[in-house]
Amino acid sequence: MRKIALIGFNPLEIAGLQSILESVSDCVAIPMKGDDTDALEKAVGYILTPEVFAIEADFFLSRSNRACIIVKGSLPIGKVCHPIRVSLKSDYEDIAAELVSFAGTLDSTDQSPELSNREKDVLRQLASGKTNKEIADALCISVHTVISHRKNISAKLGVKSVSGLSLYALMNGLI
Repeated sequence: MRKIALIGFNPLEIAGLQSILESVSDCVAIPMKGDDTDALEKAVGYILTPEVFAIEADFFLSRSNRACIIVKGSLPIGKVCHPIRVSLKSDYEDIAAELVSFAGTLDSTDQSPELSNREKDVLRQLASGKTNKEIADALCISVHTVISHRKNISAKLGVKSVSGLSLYALMNGLI
């Protein structure tokens, strides 16, 4: 059984999420505290509140190979890298469908695209707000090579905007 950590929810929300997740997937949902690092390491995914994420952002961002959903009672905040379309006050079917989708991402999260060292260098420079010309000068490569690296990065990550690439760099500890 794959373990999903539930962090920061009240007992009623935990019971509801456990019931739904366990009925629609082969995952077991385990309520945990954000400071129980050993138990959290054993989880393949996390469902947590924005407050917990804000306090423990370094922990969750450094484990970007694991799926993570951030939700708050009536306000959906988002799934890291993917939008979430339901809140805890949504219909059972909507929550169940979202949790099935989330559970399905658990297997695919370990196969995240691997960027080359040079692509990571370009991404760091890009995230710092530099232009293609400035990146080329800083890395001693041509502007055409920078553009090629940017195309490769976008293709691997499926992210086209500079802000999206910057967010990816931040979430994956590149900056």
